[in-house]
Amino acid sequence: MILNTTQHVVTIGTDVTDQWQLSDDVFEGTHRLRQRKIKYLPKLEGESKEAYEMRLKRAVLKNKYKKTLTKAVANLLKNGITTTFEEANVDGKGTNLKAFLRKMGVRAVKYGISYVLVDTPSFEGEPNTLEKELYSIKPYFSILDNLTVTEIKYGILGSTIELQYFEFKTTLPEYEGELRKVYELHVDGDTKLVQWRIEKEEGEGKERRLLETGIIDIPIIPIVPVYGSDNDDVFVNVPPYLDLAYYNLMHFQATSDAGIAHFVAATPMLFMRDSSVAKRDDKGNVIEDKINISPWSVIKTSANDSEVSWVETQGAALTQHREWLTHIETDMDELSMNLNLQSPDATATANNLQAADNQAGIEFVKDEIERAARMLIKIVSIFDSSIPTGEFEINAVGIGTITPEQIATIETLHGKGLISDEAYVEVINKTLPFDIEYDKDAETENDENPNSDPDDEELEEESQENETEE
Repeated sequence: MILNTTQHVVTIGTDVTDQWQLSDDVFEGTHRLRQRKIKYLPKLEGESKEAYEMRLKRAVLKNKYKKTLTKAVANLLKNGITTTFEEANVDGKGTNLKAFLRKMGVRAVKYGISYVLVDTPSFEGEPNTLEKELYSIKPYFSILDNLTVTEIKYGILGSTIELQYFEFKTTLPEYEGELRKVYELHVDGDTKLVQWRIEKEEGEGKERRLLETGIIDIPIIPIVPVYGSDNDDVFVNVPPYLDLAYYNLMHFQATSDAGIAHFVAATPMLFMRDSSVAKRDDKGNVIEDKINISPWSVIKTSANDSEVSWVETQGAALTQHREWLTHIETDMDELSMNLNLQSPDATATANNLQAADNQAGIEFVKDEIERAARMLIKIVSIFDSSIPTGEFEINAVGIGTITPEQIATIETLHGKGLISDEAYVEVINKTLPFDIEYDKDAETENDENPNSDPDDEELEEESQENETEE
């Protein structure tokens, strides 16, 4: 029986790259957003350059987006991994396997998908065992930049999805300008191998000039996709938590407005009446002084009936801006719980539904990291048969491993004093995108009677001493 292969082309369009870019910009923080000021904090009509620069300097990002994503993935790996694969220096830069998987997972939830390339160092001839150990000549992992990916082709053979073509932008020190690197799967009967090419676009027609090419004697393209959320598309996805990024961006813009409002409110304003521009003769000499003011400049006046007074603002604008910032921060906290079990202000029914969805979402990320890790290890063993395939599993910890029913049971036991505060905080930290610190001193203070009077305690001690003497 011969199965027909259906080929599909995935072109990474601007609708996808715009969302990837927004997610990346917010993730990178204040400096990146200020660099892209035209997009995220544009100059207002009629606003002076000096005023715009002042407004830009007062905009600061409270990066809830980055903290939520990184903490969620870190919680999945906080109790380590179980594997027989060599964990040291998996990317040729000294990164161990657990740290690399954390980067890979964060990239997946940030963009919705992450692409990991398995490559080998280039060398002439066949290295012996000693040279392999001495120079660490082994396949290594590399996370590709999503914003450089240009085209993907894949085939569906029955229920199997097979990557057939992958192209991304790159640069090499030996060549000038932007290059394209291509991996293409070639099939000849039962034989499969991968051809890689380095190409450069030239001329107005963007014709490709081949610079380098080579053959990799393996049956699959050594690129593994890692999805950050469940979706119907193949080899492409969009950021699953972009709503939180939009709220974070709104907060960045609101801090700028609040900073300007605070500056204006803290500076008394000078008001006057009956003012006009100074009159001058034909030679430009002032013949009658008038006044023209702004919050930053004052010009003299000689008008007899002019009136000048200082007026201070009442601070109502400051209160409104503070309330607006607090409202945005509250919404960000609620959205960040999308990587958590429950929302703090929802009903029990809504919490149960949301907990199931959120738990399924983060559990999906856990499964994806495990699947991708096993696939990467498998490709390494294809490159080098002396490296065993091995096993891989994330130890069962972190977000998504505690059900709402278990949380309710833990809270009940804690309320009865059967679970210590320290143990309770440790459990809660597994379900939150941030850590709660356990304060033992505060617990000791709470154990004491807050309503007791020191004088009464001294009298009680004296009474007990007298009873002992008697």
